[in-house]
Amino acid sequence: MTRWPVRCHVRASVRTSAFAGWGGWWNASYSPDSSWLGREWWGSGANFESKALITALAFRRLGVHRLTAWANTRNGRSQAALERVGFRREGVLAAWHRHGDAYHDVVVFSLLASGWEESALAGVAVDFDGEPPEAFVVG
Repeated sequence: MTRWPVRCHVRASVRTSAFAGWGGWWNASYSPDSSWLGREWWGSGANFESKALITALAFRRLGVHRLTAWANTRNGRSQAALERVGFRREGVLAAWHRHGDAYHDVVVFSLLASGWEESALAGVAVDFDGEPPEAFVVG
């Protein structure tokens, strides 16, 4: 299986100026999804908009089959936010994330292309400028 290191940062919203990121090891089967929103953007709709951008890029533009996301087991807000936009809880990975000197358990979530097509995220109008690197397009 071929993997490519990928980092993509997209502006989530002109209205909120919040940012989302996408980074990790990319392969033809799945890609990790991440977004980082400062406290001032909580409840603003920026999470929904950032997920709409990330999922449109992954599923519509690049042909990815699955997105994976993780949230700390102690971060109920992040878990609820992922579920609200259509990600499905799959289980817990023990001591999976290291932050400083501590290891933390995370809840793993997924969103498949077929689930995205039925979600509100797919209905958001998203435009892209330019073309992605050919090696990133899987479908």
